[in-house]
Amino acid sequence: MLKEHYNGSAPEDLTVFVPLCGKSQDLLYFYNLGYLVVGVEYSQIAINEFFTENNIKLASNSPQPYTKSEDGRLILCQGDLFTFSGDPSSPLPLPVETFDIVWDRGSFEAIHINDRERYIKLLSSLANPKTLYLLAMKDYDKTVYPGPPVAATPEEVKGLFGHVFSVSAFCSYDLFAFDEDFKERFSAKGLKEVIENLYMLKSV
Repeated sequence: MLKEHYNGSAPEDLTVFVPLCGKSQDLLYFYNLGYLVVGVEYSQIAINEFFTENNIKLASNSPQPYTKSEDGRLILCQGDLFTFSGDPSSPLPLPVETFDIVWDRGSFEAIHINDRERYIKLLSSLANPKTLYLLAMKDYDKTVYPGPPVAATPEEVKGLFGHVFSVSAFCSYDLFAFDEDFKERFSAKGLKEVIENLYMLKSV
């Protein structure tokens, strides 16, 4: 999908943003493909552990709150996501003004429901006309279990993001069929299934 969307562009010319990244191996996946990867994570401990566990050397000049790899292609920013901005003149600027790819798995569904509009406003400000925003979102019966993670139906996702992005679902699967540990935890909450939908969002 990324190759098709950015046909003719080399990975080293593209930027990836991973909000609320934690120690996600998705960071390593994009980094190993050659992209410039930027993540935001609240815990400095998690950031330090990510670099240590994956044997990634740190740059000698990594001023807080930015922890950089030696080659400069991986930058993890420590702090509250909403304090960062793509504006270079802001108090906490992100290393890149806009991103070509946003990989959002577990971020949007982790934030408080009252912060959703603020979140979408921030992410839309980091998009350029060619940005490909990939969103993974769980969907389950919220009358049985309200979250977290906070679920959303396809209709809710389109309603939330549709004013700034075109939204299309391209993959859907039942997590209970793939992850026994996940099934055990969420079955205990009364759920009979948890569907994860993957969406492709593009700037309008």
